[in-house]
Amino acid sequence: MLRHEPSKSTLSYFAHFASAFLTVLCLSVFAGATTYYVDCNGGNDGNAGTSPTAAWKTLTPVNAKTFAAGDSLLLITGCTWTGTLHPGGSGANGNTITINKYGTASSLPHIEGGGATEAVFLSGQQYWDINNLEVSNQASTSGTRRGVRVVATGVSHHIHLVGLNVHNISGQLGADATSKNTGGIGFESTGGSGASFDDILIENCTIAHADDMAIYLSADSNAAPRSANWAQAKWNNVVIQGNQISDIGKNAMAIRSADTAIIQNNVINGSSTRLHGNAIYTIGTLNATMQFNEIYNTALTGYSGLEDCAFDPDNDSVGTLIQYNYSHNNAGGLANPNQIPGAGNYSDGTIIRYNISQDDVHQIVQFSGAATNTQIYNNTLYIGSGLSPIIFGAHLWGGTGGWANNTTYSNNIIYNAGSGTYSLGGSTNNTFDANLFFGSHPSSEPSDPKKITANPMLQNAGSGGTGMNTLDGYMLLSGSPAIASGVVISNNGGRDFFGTALPSGAPDRGAAQSTASSCGAPSAPANLAATATSSSQINLAWSAVQASCTVTYNVYRSTTSGFAPASSNQIASGLTSTSFSDMGLTASTTYYYLVEAVDSAGSSGPSNQASATTGPITTGTCTSICIDSGSTTGVSPFVADEDFAGGSTIDHANTINLSKVTNPAPAAVYQSARVTTTTGSGSYTYTIPGFVSGSSHTVRLHFAETFWTAAGKRKFNVSINGTQVLTGFDIFAAAGGQNIANIQQFTETANSSGQYVITFTSVVDKALISGIEID
Repeated sequence: MLRHEPSKSTLSYFAHFASAFLTVLCLSVFAGATTYYVDCNGGNDGNAGTSPTAAWKTLTPVNAKTFAAGDSLLLITGCTWTGTLHPGGSGANGNTITINKYGTASSLPHIEGGGATEAVFLSGQQYWDINNLEVSNQASTSGTRRGVRVVATGVSHHIHLVGLNVHNISGQLGADATSKNTGGIGFESTGGSGASFDDILIENCTIAHADDMAIYLSADSNAAPRSANWAQAKWNNVVIQGNQISDIGKNAMAIRSADTAIIQNNVINGSSTRLHGNAIYTIGTLNATMQFNEIYNTALTGYSGLEDCAFDPDNDSVGTLIQYNYSHNNAGGLANPNQIPGAGNYSDGTIIRYNISQDDVHQIVQFSGAATNTQIYNNTLYIGSGLSPIIFGAHLWGGTGGWANNTTYSNNIIYNAGSGTYSLGGSTNNTFDANLFFGSHPSSEPSDPKKITANPMLQNAGSGGTGMNTLDGYMLLSGSPAIASGVVISNNGGRDFFGTALPSGAPDRGAAQSTASSCGAPSAPANLAATATSSSQINLAWSAVQASCTVTYNVYRSTTSGFAPASSNQIASGLTSTSFSDMGLTASTTYYYLVEAVDSAGSSGPSNQASATTGPITTGTCTSICIDSGSTTGVSPFVADEDFAGGSTIDHANTINLSKVTNPAPAAVYQSARVTTTTGSGSYTYTIPGFVSGSSHTVRLHFAETFWTAAGKRKFNVSINGTQVLTGFDIFAAAGGQNIANIQQFTETANSSGQYVITFTSVVDKALISGIEID
């Protein structure tokens, strides 16, 4: 890695890259492993490639190299290479080959395929970790192109793709098999039953503007749970999680031939934007789990009446579990259990439970073909005003074959504020048991011996927005007829959509499980007052409400008078006291506040509105010892760096946000710093004299994280006169972001020599200090 802190002064080329080289050597854990570097600006293909100062320039020597277990390939940030990255070799179990970035530029190393069949390619290889690359593959015409393509010709273990930014893939848009093997990230096994993957991870990647697929898994073995080659050919340990996917021509994910795949915590916005298709579908899978995903805006333009839903347990899949997901504004709805007609085909044992569907447009759960033994329970389906989807429907696949059979619908809440209908066609053995139907009641509404038609008393039905954290409106209020009125279902997963444990007896209907309460909703808090205490803090206080049950308080803030409380402006929740300090505010700004009381029965109305205006930013209040760490000039009243031993300096021109602290130093103080000379180890010390032994003073330490853009990247310890006052201190986490001033303040006594000895010791990356005050 490169030295972490950029400098305004010109560093020598050798010193700049030597620091990066030493950093990587310190992090190497495998004896004999080699780290290779590629730099499109400073490299040369005639170099050995084994240090930043002897980096390669192009992909040519990379692709000619057979890498060994434990080796690393680092590509410098800020560079783009056109062509295919196709390094050779395989790692070993516990000793993978790693591709990653190095350097200080903000943009990831970029591989642009330039119309090649793939921009990043592994074939017949295993034990690779590929991290932090930008990948694109653009051409003037469509074709069989991918961003990242991994091919197994035998059993391939451990291929992990983490933190990739894959975009603008000019694949082939179509519904045929060739087109479905183009797009952002593809895994393919070729070689029949003898080829498969074990341990695929696609995590925290961004995939956008790609045709045909965002992610596809494809096996020419055509293995499926009931095929003779299943045990030999199935893919194992497939995990796809935490990815952000948008603007995909057809499907966002195709999962094939996998045993117990996990697809979770993904966000998909805009799948099937150019051709019909379900966002995520499984073919030939056993016990796939799709959970905690948010999927929206699937096929909102050009809806054809085919597919276009969030989840599709498709042909030859068994035991697909669809749970704890949020589907909204999808043209084809939440789910499309699907079986293609043909001898020996099946789609069996799907479970759809504890999901929330809001404003899905044309259908919500729609069967295509003869899917069997499906359980649909404890979902909350909200149909907004003006919408008229088929809520539960069934049709033949392509007009032929059989109908869905043996489907149970239990404990669901259907909140029909629009004009949704039901169309189960010729499907057979449908059982409706203990569902709640509220709002519009079309003549096609199914009969149900335990049907409830009363208002389910959701906290705020239809209020979900973008994000899984916007759905509290689907919790039940006290007194809801849905509470404890559902039928018991075995093996129900043990929790509801929100994580609440399910009872052993009758559960609530819908996706939310409540706790029974005899409380009434509390009254609104009164006498809310707001007082500004600085340029960045306002204190609130209010009168306690009278209630027979435990009450907590939620606080809401806006810069607009007369605002209404909402999840988007809530700044605190679950408070048990009647006061709150709102910190980190912008100077010279008027803020308006409301408070609500909450108990198990629900929320009160809002309190009276209170407001206060933060003060202006004041700087330069230091009157005694004021040291501008790392600076050779200082900025009044801070003097140039002095009284230090060890460390090195950095200097930059980042714009610093001073509004989050009281009495910050001048901004220029945070634009320089003293740091340790090595990463993850070492220390430096300030010995500041001139005090009376045993006298007590305030020590203010000034920090700003000017390089890292996430928490956990820099941590260090600080001691004053031998007492550790900060442990594993993380500037980014403490300040709340990059380029934000942060002050840590302590009251300490001078040592027997009348000194303050302040030591900074690295834990992760380099210990840093921008300024020191002692008053």
